[in-house]
Amino acid sequence: MKNNKLLIVGTMAFDEIITPTQVSVYINAFFIGIIPVKYQDKLKYYKTIGNANQRAYAEIILTDMERYRAVVDATVAAEHTAVAKGLIQDFIESSRTFAPLYSAYDYYTPMTPYVTVLFDAEMEDSGRLLFDAIAQVYQNRLALFSQIPQEELEYYKESITYEIRGYQELIESYQIAEPDLALVSEANKEFKKAVGPYL
Repeated sequence: MKNNKLLIVGTMAFDEIITPTQVSVYINAFFIGIIPVKYQDKLKYYKTIGNANQRAYAEIILTDMERYRAVVDATVAAEHTAVAKGLIQDFIESSRTFAPLYSAYDYYTPMTPYVTVLFDAEMEDSGRLLFDAIAQVYQNRLALFSQIPQEELEYYKESITYEIRGYQELIESYQIAEPDLALVSEANKEFKKAVGPYL
């Protein structure tokens, strides 16, 4: 009698021997197909409960948004551009309503890697819009530091350096992806203007 071993991957079971590559394909299908839909459905539901309830359930909503973002991030990290571009658009569309539950900084800066993916997927307009939103967040953050008295800035040196590095990484990836040199030049001017007081 044949000894069959049952392999369970996610919610899928296989009663035959499959290769590691096949397992990877099935796992990818599970994470790329089923899980994003689960979080899209949850966020659609949260949109229907009204602003007061959204604030009351903010912690649950933010947890589900971060889980959804983790799926998008994993797809981006795996360089599944064809799938990632759709997930990025869906994530932004699904989560935009709940952005006020975050600070703009916490909502936008984790999306920095998405800019390159959108350009790679020939979605330049979406990539530019996202780049502009993230760049604005960094500019606002750096402008806050300019309100601190000069003698106290030393206490914030590490934080300022961290923000400049994040903004610089965004600019560098944008320079590589953006084919319009005039837009790259404008982005560089804005960067220099924002970081200038701290250099």
